[in-house]
Amino acid sequence: MGSYYGEYRWPLLYVSLAAGIMLTIVPTGARLKRGRLGMVVLALSLLALAAQGIWMWWNARWDFVQQSTAVSGGVPWSMLPVENVPFPDMPGAAAKNEAWDRLTYICPALLLIWGVARWVSRKPALGIWICQTVFVTGALVAVLGLAMRWTNAEAAYWMSAEEHSQYNLFFATFRSPAIATVYMNIALALGLSLFLRALCGVLRDRRGLGFSMLYLVGVVVLFNGVMGAGSKAGMVMAGITLILWIVMNWRALWDVLKQSASLLPSGSPLERNLLFGAVALILILSGLSWAETTVVRWQDAMESDYQTLDARSAINTVQIKMMKDPDWGVLGFGPGSFHPLFPYYSHNAELKGIVVYAHNDHFQTLVEWGWVGFVLFVVLIAGACLVLLSHSYAAEKGGLSRRGRVMQRGMFIAILVSLIHACVDFPYQIESIAITLAVLLGVAWGGVGYGRRSSKKPKTEQEEEVVPA
Repeated sequence: MGSYYGEYRWPLLYVSLAAGIMLTIVPTGARLKRGRLGMVVLALSLLALAAQGIWMWWNARWDFVQQSTAVSGGVPWSMLPVENVPFPDMPGAAAKNEAWDRLTYICPALLLIWGVARWVSRKPALGIWICQTVFVTGALVAVLGLAMRWTNAEAAYWMSAEEHSQYNLFFATFRSPAIATVYMNIALALGLSLFLRALCGVLRDRRGLGFSMLYLVGVVVLFNGVMGAGSKAGMVMAGITLILWIVMNWRALWDVLKQSASLLPSGSPLERNLLFGAVALILILSGLSWAETTVVRWQDAMESDYQTLDARSAINTVQIKMMKDPDWGVLGFGPGSFHPLFPYYSHNAELKGIVVYAHNDHFQTLVEWGWVGFVLFVVLIAGACLVLLSHSYAAEKGGLSRRGRVMQRGMFIAILVSLIHACVDFPYQIESIAITLAVLLGVAWGGVGYGRRSSKKPKTEQEEEVVPA
């Protein structure tokens, strides 16, 4: 995982495309018994998005050519007209090469959503494995980033500090601490639910306590990673993640707390309380170990009178101006058009430097994909969240086990918090995070095929039948 560019990005894209194709064409070995309407809605939405993106690229009007000096009006590049536009009177992307750059990861992501949903709808246990993979990867990102912080590394291991000194706020494999915290907060939400799910299993089966403690260690590492990265938004999102997770799972947490004393040799509630207190103290102290980083980041923001927020607000104002342009239609300016077009609309905006990302993925999506594409993305994401919530609060006798519901809530929080963070940063413009979101959306949409628990089956069989992620 990480934020790569140039030749560094292609291995992830090739692997994602291959995985999407395999998950789509390889037989699952099971028929979809229910949820066919939901899968039809998903398929149509994905096809419509892919068709819109490919059409805008194919019918593009211009090519984006970067220059070393300003070309005209202070714009450091030129837009060269594309020869032989297939349908010049119909919508097309503003920059063909930038549209292709975006489609090289958006199309594999869309394919992954379908492939993962197809398999999870028939084999729900696959979703758990996916969540575990994201969690472990996030923990490894946190470990690498913290190691870099502790050793005062000057740059990420794959980047030259001398050539790219502007990227002094790297973290692990990410060039931006804010983007790193998006991924770690996704893993944190999943890790919390994996930990609680494991504890519920321990109370039921009286085994596996050591494995659940590994989840707890990973959660502590991720929390430290978010604090140590130095992103103000990331810290806030970590707090929101913890609050949402506690609120949504308070019943399960309370039941685990009441029954957990039975796991101790003495069965003493006092020893249990001391153990939980020690764990809470470790979490608090580990977080406070990064207090200096946290205080410095917020102090710098206050001393600068929150200039970064002012810049983001100015960018949003320019994007509204872009959407008022008559050339902006229901299909938008095309994928990847924000960066090359932005300077032509920002003459009067008090912004310095080149703006590559809007730092608001929702606005940028609307600018590039128009109302049609934006609504289709809403269908994909909101539909996944509705499926997760419907399973999260379904009655246990007619729906998922408690362990399954805990995981549904963890995925919902992971997706929701990343969406909130996307209001002030650009996580979905980074290939690794966009593909991670696609996989989680696929797991969520796969929930339309989950079965109902049958009272005629033994409890163990019921649990195995509906072990969803």
